[in-house]
Amino acid sequence: MIIYTTNGCDVCDRARADLIAEEADFEERNVMHNKEWFDEVLKHTIFVPMVVRDGQVEIGWRGRTG
Repeated sequence: MIIYTTNGCDVCDRARADLIAEEADFEERNVMHNKEWFDEVLKHTIFVPMVVRDGQVEIGWRGRTG
């Protein structure tokens, strides 16, 4: 699972905390640190967090976006 995040995003922080608490195996990609990651998100949305799980793109976290 990959989660795309950015700085200062409370929903991203909540998603990260939830995934850690659930002991999920995930890779976090902060879009502010890599233009390629930023461009990946823009192919689908302008919102973060964006989660890619089993090839499926999910926008937001539990109904919320940052």
